[in-house]
Order: sequence, then structure tokens, then C-alpha cells
Amino acid sequence: MARRAVVLDRDEDVACDLSSETSTKTAAAAVLERYERCDVFVHCAAAFDQITIADVDTATWRHVQAVNVESALWLIQAFAPGMAEQRFGRIVFVTSDTFWAPPVPALLGYIASKGALIGVMRTLAVTFGGDGIAVSAVAQA
Repeated sequence: MARRAVVLDRDEDVACDLSSETSTKTAAAAVLERYERCDVFVHCAAAFDQITIADVDTATWRHVQAVNVESALWLIQAFAPGMAEQRFGRIVFVTSDTFWAPPVPALLGYIASKGALIGVMRTLAVTFGGDGIAVSAVAQA
């Protein structure tokens, strides 16, 4: 079987608004319909909306969390069952070294979301490890 890399984004192979649960789930379904499975899933989405604690608002906070964390959950819900059925899969989260050394206060939402992905990664590694699915993270500078 030929290997394919498929990009989900507003303007890529499969159009998707990662801030929308519905759009993300629809895109995942389109990938599975078109390609039948996903063996390796790399989540490297990032919304960098600038916000500090002094001016944090619900809309900005939720947008960053939706793109950076929630979209990963919706996509894994769609792709992991097929990986488990094959007893093989790889899930990789691109996080950020800013989690350990925040460079500026205005990246509050972004840094919190990348920290959340580390927690998600650790939990999913336990969840899926017995199914042959390796879950890891890379902290990008």
C-alpha cells in the first residue's frame, strides 16, 4: 500500500477549521472515507492568540484551547480505533519548550494549551499502550 501524508488545515488536502468540533470531526471522517485508515497522526496545530491574565477573555481562551488541544482529542477519537484494530499506531504531539520557560506573559493561552497536550500525551500513552499505539510528544523551540 502506498504511503500518504494528509494535511488537515483551512487550505490543505482536507479543509478543516480546527477551532470547530464539527469541522474537525467531519475532516477526520473524510480522511477515513478517502484513505480508510490513519497509521501515524501528528498534531502540530497552534493558535498563538496573544492574551495575558489581565485581559483574558472567554472567546480568545477557548479558541486557543480548541485549536491546540481539543482538535487533537476529536481526531484521536476518530483515528485510534483503527490503529488499535491493527495493533499499530503512532500519535505525536508537537508541544513547545515555552511550557518550561515562558518567554512573555502574552502567550498565556498558548503555553497552557501546550502543557495540556503533555498531560493528554501521558494519559493516552497509558490508555493506548496495550493496543500497540505509541503516544509521544516533541517540544519544538
